[in-house]
Amino acid sequence: MRLAAYLAALAAFARGEPRVRREIRTLSTAEFDALVGAMWTMKTLDDASGKARFGPHFRTYDSFVAQHVAASLGADCDEAHFSPVFAVWHRAYLYEFELSLAAVDANVSSLPYWD
Repeated sequence: MRLAAYLAALAAFARGEPRVRREIRTLSTAEFDALVGAMWTMKTLDDASGKARFGPHFRTYDSFVAQHVAASLGADCDEAHFSPVFAVWHRAYLYEFELSLAAVDANVSSLPYWD
């Protein structure tokens, strides 16, 4: 996704409810299982089936991997890590990932962090 699309995604995020990211060890067993289940669904469904079942925010896990690889291994530079938009790029990237998780399971609205 290009920078303009990421900025639009961040603007949409700014208008919505803030997401609370928690340390992964503070998740209950049910919360952890819901997170893993949503990720597993993203990993095992193809894009067309996922969008048909969960709506337009669904994306496959592998599509996120491919997007990160493409941005990291760009011919010009590593746009995802060695550019002035590092923080913006990754926040928008995570936002899209969280949208996909929430599409699969509305109880999973944010990714935990690992400390």
